[in-house]
Amino acid sequence: MRNVPNDIVSSLVRLLPVIIESTDTSSNKVYNAVRLTRKILKRLTKIDNEQRKDN
Repeated sequence: MRNVPNDIVSSLVRLLPVIIESTDTSSNKVYNAVRLTRKILKRLTKIDNEQRKDN
């Protein structure tokens, strides 16, 4: 597994919710992509919190 810099994870956690809220989920493909992205965002938030605790 590759290491990801902390600033990239922090930026994604901060900016992905803004992008998700501004998308139009009328299409089924877009709705599923948003759903999956929200799941990934939860995992990224967890990783970000763990990194902050370690530092």
